[in-house]
Amino acid sequence: MGAAGADMDAESIRRCQQGDMSALDDLVVRYQLPAVRVAYILVRDRSIAEDIVQESFLLVYRKCRQFRNNEPFAPWFYRIVLNRTRQHLRTVKRHPAYSLEGHLERYRDHAPEEFHVSGTPSDQCTRTTEDDPALRLEQAEVRAAVLAILHTLTQKQREVLAG
Repeated sequence: MGAAGADMDAESIRRCQQGDMSALDDLVVRYQLPAVRVAYILVRDRSIAEDIVQESFLLVYRKCRQFRNNEPFAPWFYRIVLNRTRQHLRTVKRHPAYSLEGHLERYRDHAPEEFHVSGTPSDQCTRTTEDDPALRLEQAEVRAAVLAILHTLTQKQREVLAG
């Protein structure tokens, strides 16, 4: 994000620090999608990733007075997302509610379709997935391959990629 984005972040944080919760909306618009992607890489469940990011934004609002105004917002925010994700994973590990193998099998088969995100750089190309079924299939295969590889990594390795 350039200087204009950093200025917008600083203004949003300043307004949050003054108690304006609507300023959080600006940060959500700019950071929600990339943050969900980061959390998803670690938890492998879109719904859980979205919940983690929502909790992270609420934590940003509650702790915005601790934010150092001369620092960039994004690293601080992504650190919060990673910490919330780690906390979730620790809780799941201590109190498992389902078989991890069953969970992985379910997402190996369904993740590419379930985690399609619009607004990606490929959407700016002249070929669109709506116009080209071959491109849609190719993108699904690439997503499936990437997710399969991510499933083989340890949590620490996924954190490095996500962070």
